[in-house]
Amino acid sequence: YASAVDCEVSLPQNSNSECNAIRNADLAKNKKIYTLKYDEDLHGFALLNMTQTQLGAVASK
Repeated sequence: YASAVDCEVSLPQNSNSECNAIRNADLAKNKKIYTLKYDEDLHGFALLNMTQTQLGAVASK
């Protein structure tokens, strides 16, 4: 079983299936924390979908 340390930095389509599985698992975890939210002032950049207190609780786990 590959670990993220064994995976080279590359585009997803250029990596092997084990590294893609690790990448997809990390993406799924991050999708629970981050969301894309359009904000005209920020020109549509991704925003954190929680308060600063909630982020602190997640980060301290």
